[in-house]
Amino acid sequence: RKFFTLLQESTVAILGYSLGDFNLNIILNEVKNSRKETFRKTDIYFIDRSRISNLMESFYFETYGIRVIQNMQINNFLTAIEKNYDEATELLDSAKELLDVVSGKIFFNNDFLKLRVSFAYILVQASALGLDSSSNEFMKTIMKILNKKREFTYDTGAWIQYEHLADWLIEIASIISIKGSLIEEEYCELARYSFYNCSKGFVMGLSYDAWKEWNVRWHEMKMDNQFMLKDIIDNSEWASYKRINDIYKN
Repeated sequence: RKFFTLLQESTVAILGYSLGDFNLNIILNEVKNSRKETFRKTDIYFIDRSRISNLMESFYFETYGIRVIQNMQINNFLTAIEKNYDEATELLDSAKELLDVVSGKIFFNNDFLKLRVSFAYILVQASALGLDSSSNEFMKTIMKILNKKREFTYDTGAWIQYEHLADWLIEIASIISIKGSLIEEEYCELARYSFYNCSKGFVMGLSYDAWKEWNVRWHEMKMDNQFMLKDIIDNSEWASYKRINDIYKN
């Protein structure tokens, strides 16, 4: 019971321990089923010194809510935490500024939103403030941010922004269920735009890096979101051009 409470109230890293332990799995499953949906992917991390398959990585996350940090030696993990601790603390200390963004008093500047990491920062701050998918105002803010990222792709030579857009769409789909939510229609439109402008092969005017994001990270998304996006691909008239073929097959 003490461990169950710890898992609910703290961020936990599992090191030097097997995920095959039956009693541990029961507790992890109970914690996952009792936790409300927030903008933090998980509070439980499993540090694995070896590599695991995408299938197993997805299984751990879908079944137990565990994010696997693989191919990571324990001493390197602890060193990385120490190295980034001050920056993380500063990020959380500035979280209250996000409330002014949600209320419409201010908005993020373009230079910040053009950075790939900015979306992850925003989601961490939202989690620290207790914002979740039940907050309509924050959900609208999320879409405003995603649409702003789409605008950046209109600039000449903005290929990195197509990659970022795919990354951000995948990130939010890995955290909350999109289908049936306030943002479903608008999110799906942005996903169509991303799919339409990416290509499995090197094609002039299309982003291979965006396609690679969708292909490599497809399994990270919640299963219902995967099915929703698969329907978009399968039922789009431009899918026959094979620009995005096999995006979810691996």
